[in-house]
Amino acid sequence: MGLLDRFRRTKKEASLFDRFAAWMDAAFEGGVPGEIAGVVLNLYEQADHRWSAEVVGTASFAEEDEDWACDEATDFGTRSAPFTWEEESDWDAILSKMTEWVRRYLAHGRNADRIKAVRGIAVGFVDGDLELCHRNPER
Repeated sequence: MGLLDRFRRTKKEASLFDRFAAWMDAAFEGGVPGEIAGVVLNLYEQADHRWSAEVVGTASFAEEDEDWACDEATDFGTRSAPFTWEEESDWDAILSKMTEWVRRYLAHGRNADRIKAVRGIAVGFVDGDLELCHRNPER
């Protein structure tokens, strides 16, 4: 891979992250309801190298028991408007990328403080393990 190819790939990645950040901005524009204890970015593998994500707010959070992610209270409107993209990759690389992107959003995103007010934030495929991205020790 030459320097120009790497630049194009890096530029495409930045553009895709910008789309992701705008999607997260829209999902959390109205804030996070007070009864939400956890937030999960659910990932889905589609056909033909397509991936999608939705955000779920949960009524509970227990770091030692990942079943908290099934205690859904809201989908912040993202189930009907998921984040979707096409990428030739395997699931573990996608999980790593999305975990990095959520952490990046939590560090610099427009609504990061609203999201970080919950007890815990994680990323994972709906049928897999969760990667904890943030834990709020004050809640």
